[in-house]
Amino acid sequence: MFSSVFSQNSLLWRILNTVTDLFVLSVMWLVCSLPIVTLGSATTALYDSVVRCVRYKQPGPYRRFWRCFKAELRVMLPTTLVWGTVIAVFAFWTQFFVSHSAESGAAKAFAMAYDIALIVPIGIFCWSCPIQSRFGNGFKSLNLTAIKFCFAKLPRTLVISLLAVEVMQLSLRYFFSFFFTPALTVLLWSLFTEPVFTKLGGGLKKAEEKPTEEQ
Repeated sequence: MFSSVFSQNSLLWRILNTVTDLFVLSVMWLVCSLPIVTLGSATTALYDSVVRCVRYKQPGPYRRFWRCFKAELRVMLPTTLVWGTVIAVFAFWTQFFVSHSAESGAAKAFAMAYDIALIVPIGIFCWSCPIQSRFGNGFKSLNLTAIKFCFAKLPRTLVISLLAVEVMQLSLRYFFSFFFTPALTVLLWSLFTEPVFTKLGGGLKKAEEKPTEEQ
């Protein structure tokens, strides 16, 4: 009985493997994101390894993460700097007008407008990581494609952007959640991004599971 429960083909074993992968990949993402400017490359690597190895059961999630992280630094570092700066500017003005909203109705309106407008740079950045993980563009091509997707797939953009913002706020409030939420977030992203990639010919298929002999 115990041998069947702990067999590598058992449901329990697969669940434990999945939980372990989500934990380790989230920690790897957290460590690689600490310089902030490497956030884009870390998120690209996280999306690539989680979708391919957790969702589609391909082997080697940790090696894939490191390989993708290093390979995408050249493109994702300037992408992170550009959109990170835009997001920071929008966030600054949002907070500025919020702080004056009690004094002026115009300030309240501006605060709301900037808050809504923040969806655009956040959405572009959120799209850039999955796109780069799948298609490996240059800087210009990646960002033009991400901008196009942001507006052409606006409902999906709203979902993945709000997921990113809400999960980040939750994780900053409860730091321990950082050990799982990054990987879970990109896994949820894939529910909205993968159908788009499939239509473009960049879809993935689940790897064939090879049965293992029980000892």
